Amino acid sequence: MVFLKAGLYFLPYAAGVGSFFLWRKSREGENAPPVELRTSLKDKKFLYQDLAGKYDASISADERLMLLGLMRYWLVSKAEGHVLEVAGGTGRNFKYYKPECNVTFTDSSVAMVQTAQAKANKLRPKEKAEIFKFEVQDAENLKYPDNSFDTVVGTFGLCSVDHPEKQLKEMQRVCKADGTILLLEHGASSFEVLRNLQAVYAQKHYDKWGCI
Repeated sequence: MVFLKAGLYFLPYAAGVGSFFLWRKSREGENAPPVELRTSLKDKKFLYQDLAGKYDASISADERLMLLGLMRYWLVSKAEGHVLEVAGGTGRNFKYYKPECNVTFTDSSVAMVQTAQAKANKLRPKEKAEIFKFEVQDAENLKYPDNSFDTVVGTFGLCSVDHPEKQLKEMQRVCKADGTILLLEHGASSFEVLRNLQAVYAQKHYDKWGCI
């Protein structure tokens, strides 16, 4: 009972201290400098090469906490027909595609595509792995004709390219006129405190993951 009472007194205190800390850090974000983007393709190549083998293990807990797996399922399960996935990373969407799809999976990083292909080969039933084709492609300059795909999928990739508007235009260009573009992205929070916190940690996040 003593520990229970102590805990009841401590929780409001901890919540108050935590809220004050977040508020103070958020004030720093009001004057945070802009993120210094690495525009060198060489820099990004080595960053993604380093991340490829450890990305899934590093990000899985965060995705579970934020229920991103559920969001991926809700989005990707809507894909139909001949599908193009751009900036696909390590293939975290694989298990959500319907077996009737025919998926061309792309990423600009050779290491990421190799990691994704190895993951797909472990999918069961084995027929699920056979719906995927893998290519190294720059999402800002896709090598496909206009109106090529029934569905174009992009999840958390726009934040990793230098010119997201170019990727969006390319996705629109290769998607059939009656096709579907499926996007799942993150951005600045609509809540000022959280938005300022994002600004505080934006540079560290970019340096670690290559995205904003």
